[in-house]
Amino acid sequence: FFFFKQKTAYEISTRDWSSDVCSSDLKTLHRFGPTRANSHFARNTGRTRAFWIVIIVNCQIENGVHCSLYSDTFMIGYILRKTGYALAVLFGVVTTAFLINFVLPGDPARLMLGQRADEQSIMALRVQLGLDKPKYEQYTKYVTRLVQGDLGVSYSTNRGVLDTIVDKFPATALLAVTAMFFSTLIGIGLGIIAAIRSNTWIDASTMGFALLGISLPSFVFGLLLLLLFAEVWKIFPSSGYIDKGISHLFLPMLTLAFRPLSIIARVTRSSMLDVLNQDYVRTARAKGLQEKAVILKQIGRAHV
Repeated sequence: FFFFKQKTAYEISTRDWSSDVCSSDLKTLHRFGPTRANSHFARNTGRTRAFWIVIIVNCQIENGVHCSLYSDTFMIGYILRKTGYALAVLFGVVTTAFLINFVLPGDPARLMLGQRADEQSIMALRVQLGLDKPKYEQYTKYVTRLVQGDLGVSYSTNRGVLDTIVDKFPATALLAVTAMFFSTLIGIGLGIIAAIRSNTWIDASTMGFALLGISLPSFVFGLLLLLLFAEVWKIFPSSGYIDKGISHLFLPMLTLAFRPLSIIARVTRSSMLDVLNQDYVRTARAKGLQEKAVILKQIGRAHV
């Protein structure tokens, strides 16, 4: 109910709808779906989405189980459509990944055996991998094994793909989680500071830093960090994993978090400036509430 103006919702919901009108509108929603129902209502009666959201609720109150059945059926159809779209996208990704092997130059068998391998060894490996069979048979076997959870063997490492994913997942998850927390905490903090000190050198320097983070590619920023912190100053190692020390995590985490940190800082600053001009913030200040309490309790709660 809160996705449209409260005044509009109040005026619509206080109207006296009959059971026949509610049932008819719900049938229209079930027939056309949300997007087409909006166009249908707007074309025939001038009513939009705000109308049919309130209509569903009013009908459930007035007609009970009868109208609830229509809304439940409508939701089931929506879920089924979204599930169908997801399966279609998944099918497209799987098919594209399969076709890439035949579009890109190179022979997987020669890649696995090396450039000095003889033709007999290459042909034997192609037969072993099933690369000598027609494309449709390879695709059918590929999809069947994929559904069963068998991702095959990597052509470059000659190791199971699923085993490689399981082996590398802890490091990837650790890097992703730490980068997410770091970018969220630092980004929100910088955005709040920039909003509180708006139109000052602090605001300008913070937003300049955020603009740099958005504009600078991650791989360039990562190379700069390696050059400065690993080669010149030798503060952090240039490679390694967490079992060799927490210092190995800092540079990759900072590289991964730099861009989302900048985006979060800019969005937070914009949201904070909007909240600072709200009536309830001025009222809290007029009551004598300290600026720190206003920021932490009022503005922070509204932003979250």
